[in-house]
Amino acid sequence: MGCGSNSSPVEPPRDPDPGIVAGARLRPVMAVAEGGVEAFVHWYDTELDVACRFERDASGAERCLPDGDRVVFIDAECTEAAVLSECGSQAEYGRLDRGHLIDDVCDPDRHASWFRMYRVSSAVDVSEYYETWTVDLKVFCPSEPTQLAAGQVLRSASHVPRETFVAAVPTVEAGDERLGRRVLSATDGSREVLSGFDNHFGDTCFPWAAADQYRCYPFGAARAYGNYADPGCSGLAASDPCEPSSLVVDVTVHMDHQCSVDLYAPGEPVSTLYYKDIPYNDCKPVAATHPHVELGAPLPADALAGTRLQRRGSGRLRTNIHTSESGLPLLFEPYHLFDSELDSPCGPRDLGAAGIRCVPEAGINEDGPRYADPACTEPVALAQEQSFCGQPPFFARYWLVCESPSSLEVRPTEEEVSDDIYAREGSACVAASVGPFEHVLRLGPPIPHDSLAAVDYVVR
Repeated sequence: MGCGSNSSPVEPPRDPDPGIVAGARLRPVMAVAEGGVEAFVHWYDTELDVACRFERDASGAERCLPDGDRVVFIDAECTEAAVLSECGSQAEYGRLDRGHLIDDVCDPDRHASWFRMYRVSSAVDVSEYYETWTVDLKVFCPSEPTQLAAGQVLRSASHVPRETFVAAVPTVEAGDERLGRRVLSATDGSREVLSGFDNHFGDTCFPWAAADQYRCYPFGAARAYGNYADPGCSGLAASDPCEPSSLVVDVTVHMDHQCSVDLYAPGEPVSTLYYKDIPYNDCKPVAATHPHVELGAPLPADALAGTRLQRRGSGRLRTNIHTSESGLPLLFEPYHLFDSELDSPCGPRDLGAAGIRCVPEAGINEDGPRYADPACTEPVALAQEQSFCGQPPFFARYWLVCESPSSLEVRPTEEEVSDDIYAREGSACVAASVGPFEHVLRLGPPIPHDSLAAVDYVVR
């Protein structure tokens, strides 16, 4: 099995939910919890015996690609590929990010990287490598090599033709009068729901929380993110790359949800754009990379299609599924599991001896703990004020040892403390800085791994 050591044998194909359909070659891997609750995790390619997710290949086509480590090169001409692995990784594939060439800035996948895939083979005995960078599919090779660091291993790799992996095409599937959905239909018959589609705006849309209820926000709507239309920085300007837009959204983003939303009709085009230099409170002109418009007349919340968040199940773990008001599934939140005991979304992770557990997703991911004292004994976490809309995150997560599953610590956040923080540098405890919009939160004791909700992986 390529889905992890805890995967169960493949069962006869069946459709676990209306948004995920098994194909002749791709089968959905589900996280299954007590009480029969199931959540889609990723696909399992039965021909290649590997887990995969739909992403852009090096040509820009959607294919089900396996995870992999970074691809580098061991010769100065950057022709001899190798996979750079760390932390004891045994990844079977490597991925070379080719950048992307999507001219349409309104393409929902325009930020997606395009990957050239490699198959890993044996270790190579070299101490340095060349890591390329890519701009518009052109690969640039550095003049100087990088030295191999402690814990890093290079393994030779060979290019895998993109046709090796299952291809898919995004299509729009009819739903009710207002909302349909965008789906990936693969060549083997498998299918995965990606998002909603607003028939009124003719645009991909994503269900997010609004003031009155969940609503489906068009991807191409103009958005106001802090630029202004006047030299006094009093009137917001909205970026309108997908003009002509029929909607402007003034929004503050909280995690994957929106905690405050105002809707406007698009106003007049903005000829000169301004931004506010926060440290000095100055209003300065700035070059605009896309067209901008003023905010026009306010619009009511029901200008957007309403959606519903269904939380299914009766045990500790539930599933989160966004549907249209008529019940059509539109979006499956990442892993779409919810821990009712911790009051947090969670995702399955292999925690070593504790098995697969649903780890809280609502929180901060840290490279390592900071501390409130100069002896580095009282752990704290940094929370971005604008990222959490005035509400602190519930948990902080970090690895103590090189992303080792058993070393993942999850701690609840507690009260805010002083801005004086410290961090470890080797064996020393040194002063660290706090940004102007960061808050320092004390952390509670680690949550024992075996107290997190247990799940298992099953191939359907």
